[in-house]
This record gives sequence, structure tokens and C-alpha cells, in this order.
Amino acid sequence: MLAGAIVPITNVLRKGSTEARENAAAAAIFSLSLIDENKITIGGTQGTIEALVHGNKSRAVRAGILRPLIQILKDSSTCDMVDEVLTILSFL
Repeated sequence: MLAGAIVPITNVLRKGSTEARENAAAAAIFSLSLIDENKITIGGTQGTIEALVHGNKSRAVRAGILRPLIQILKDSSTCDMVDEVLTILSFL
């Protein structure tokens, strides 16, 4: 399955519209973030979160991103996520 996905994704990255390339890159980062070890690398790589948020600010707000982020800040059981949430909010 993975091998069959590489060529179409590569074609989108090479020949797709700007929006298609941005979506493909965001999807790839999201997929990589599903592996716990990658989360630290992705979050710690300068510019990654900013790049993901940059073109999607208004879309993220319209989609309702603020409510769950605020809930994370209010929920004491997620206190280990405060820095991440504040970073995301700072880009919005």
C-alpha cells in the first residue's frame, strides 16, 4: 500500500497546484506525527508548526480549532500540552 502511494504523492508535489502541494505536505507531516518518536522531532523542528498554520489560519478558526485548544488549557490533566497549545494560539 505504501509503495503505491509514493508515486501519486510525488506527482502532486512536482506538478500539483500550490494548494495541492501544501495539503500533501501537511498530510505527510500529520502521518509522521502519528508515531510518538516523530512528534518531538516535528514539534522541535523550527518552522514546521508555523508552516502548517500559516496558510490555514482562517480555515482553522472557522473549523473550530479555538474551542479544543482552550479546553486543553482549562483541563488540568493535559498540563503537559500547555506550551504546544500556546504556540499554536500564537500563530493564529
